[in-house]
Amino acid sequence: MFNHTATSPEKLGWVPSPTSRGTIDIIWSCLLVLFACTWTVLHTNLPEEGESTKLITLRKIRWAIWALFSPEIVMLGAAYQWSSARASMKEMQAEGHLDWNMTHSFFADSGGFLLRCPHYPPFPIQAGGIMYLVSQNYIPVPKVSRREILDRSKTNKLGKTFALMQSLYLVCQVVARYIQGLEISSLEILTLSFLSCTIPTYFFWLEKPLDCDFPIYIDLDIPISTILAAADIADETYRCTPLDSVEGTTLRAWNRRQCFNNAFGLKQQPLRRVPNDSVPVAGPCLALTIWLFTLVHAAIQVLAWNIEAPTEVENILWRTFSLSILLEVFLLGIVDIISIWPGFNYTITLFWIWEKRTTRVDSFWHRWALNGLSMAGTFVYFAAKLGLIVLSLTALRHMPQSVYKTVRWTSLLPHW
Repeated sequence: MFNHTATSPEKLGWVPSPTSRGTIDIIWSCLLVLFACTWTVLHTNLPEEGESTKLITLRKIRWAIWALFSPEIVMLGAAYQWSSARASMKEMQAEGHLDWNMTHSFFADSGGFLLRCPHYPPFPIQAGGIMYLVSQNYIPVPKVSRREILDRSKTNKLGKTFALMQSLYLVCQVVARYIQGLEISSLEILTLSFLSCTIPTYFFWLEKPLDCDFPIYIDLDIPISTILAAADIADETYRCTPLDSVEGTTLRAWNRRQCFNNAFGLKQQPLRRVPNDSVPVAGPCLALTIWLFTLVHAAIQVLAWNIEAPTEVENILWRTFSLSILLEVFLLGIVDIISIWPGFNYTITLFWIWEKRTTRVDSFWHRWALNGLSMAGTFVYFAAKLGLIVLSLTALRHMPQSVYKTVRWTSLLPHW
């Protein structure tokens, strides 16, 4: 140990980074982005009172899988919720309630306020219902500040910052590789397409409280039947709560089919919580914007058209699957936008899970024709999604050599 006459190992000074990367580096960087973004992007609605931690966690895991497998669906829900919150905020402020902001609207629409009436079980009241009751002088505007709502929220700024920085690095990595003529792995392309929907979702849910557990009660002194009779909706059937008609939460909005409600514990009426996939109606402009985002998401996968796959069969499969998803997204976007325009009065379905109902009673053949097309499209869409995931992973067994070369960042700096 203290023998200075022995030959000392060679010592080095500054050592540059390696000029190559390994397969595990590609997998790790992509998985890190996928899981970090998936877990931090979700802003789920409030749970039912008394629900176990296990049920709440399982629900979030289920939505995390949705966000991972089909981020465009989560983005659509976030965008439409943002649109609804923004509209109700403007209406409340127009009535002179200037303290009501986006956080209040998001909190209300996610089931943050429960209405307690005499001789009736408590049920969630959304922003539209609160506006109606306030305008009719049944209740005052809830006296809760934005800070009080955010105190109930579990902020995750560190996790979101980490996820966004990892995402930005991956985007820069892919762009730099393209500029320098280096091959890009199909797994990186798939992750990039995921980010094209996830980053807008972060924006839409920026003001939505995160993981609130306990609601705020609004007490009503008169029976709910009196309010319904005064609004001339006492005889109307409802899907979620007695105030569906004044909240506009049923017609021309995406709602889960009743069979799925029964499967996920939402068959009790009135509902005790607002489902996470209860998507309010949005205007044509926003629907068009979201459609364009989903087209970009699908088009990024098509851009991998000429990526060198291990076999010609895998090349053909990638092109087939990516084109199928692009076509499906294109058609669904057209149907969704058409369904928003005035005069459209048909019930349509999305992936056979959600439906947008109207006042029209569809014929048996019309209903089953739409359901058949929806089921066929659903099968093609999810089969193609799964196929792209499998292909992007199996392609790692045999990749072009330049895939493993690292970006020369210094060459991208301007030289004078």
